[in-house]
Amino acid sequence: GGQIAGCLIGVILIGAAFIALGLFISSLTENQLSAAVITVASIAVMVLAGAKSLTKCKVTEFLSKDKRFM
Repeated sequence: GGQIAGCLIGVILIGAAFIALGLFISSLTENQLSAAVITVASIAVMVLAGAKSLTKCKVTEFLSKDKRFM
């Protein structure tokens, strides 16, 4: 029960963080397509920075969504 609820809350919070990132990038640009591309690229960088093989570097640890949000 508690583990499922915790995972659900985690998914909701990481989704909210990704949406907030998209809204922030969208507020910086006038073009919707460029905002979408930059948002997807930013999320991909955070996901890839959390990969096990890349976390040996302190910079990728800092950028990693796993280290920041979980």
